[in-house]
Amino acid sequence: MGLLVGQFKLPGFLGGGTIPFGCSASVVSSESASLVLTAGHCIELTLFGHRFWVSQAVFVPGFHDGQTPFGIFPVKSEAVLPGWLKSNNENFDVGAMVLARNGVGQRAGPAVGALGLATGQPTTQTFDAYGYPQAAPFDPDKQWHCQSPYSGTDPLSFAFPGPPTMRIDCVMTEGASGGGWVIGGQYLNGLTAYGYPDQPFIYGPYFGRSVWKLFARMRRVH
Repeated sequence: MGLLVGQFKLPGFLGGGTIPFGCSASVVSSESASLVLTAGHCIELTLFGHRFWVSQAVFVPGFHDGQTPFGIFPVKSEAVLPGWLKSNNENFDVGAMVLARNGVGQRAGPAVGALGLATGQPTTQTFDAYGYPQAAPFDPDKQWHCQSPYSGTDPLSFAFPGPPTMRIDCVMTEGASGGGWVIGGQYLNGLTAYGYPDQPFIYGPYFGRSVWKLFARMRRVH
């Protein structure tokens, strides 16, 4: 698990400049040993008809209190699910990034370890959710963890194509997006996508066939 940071560049009609962001991400086992999964909106957003892609992004595994114990891994390439790319549908808010080596030449997998990927599983799991929430009352210099069983779906997600999003009884703020939901201590089976200010829950997309296809597409990219 780690912190993901980068920026979105604004077009001139929105004032130009850049918007920095912070998200969370997880290393998954792959042939490249350099693949992380995160939320789609941490990679691509469409606003006012204009598509924004993240730039100058880096992954910092194990970040805490300003420390980078495993180094910093620049992002080389990125992709999101077609359902997110087409319409920013939160049921498909998943993306993948391939990393370059850190400053001492290590790939992410051997340096920090990697989770297996589980797709097509029953929703009735107990999840260990991780992330780097940035807003109060959280300390943005620390990774946070919450354990919760699956507790339902977002009724609003039934209005859009794809499997409805999953809900767990955890609270995290901005910055936790993309943070992994782990089952059995070793498999990534979800991630944080969004929440509502008046609800003590977070929501994430179901990991089904579309997530597996994204993984299969990106797993060998170097």
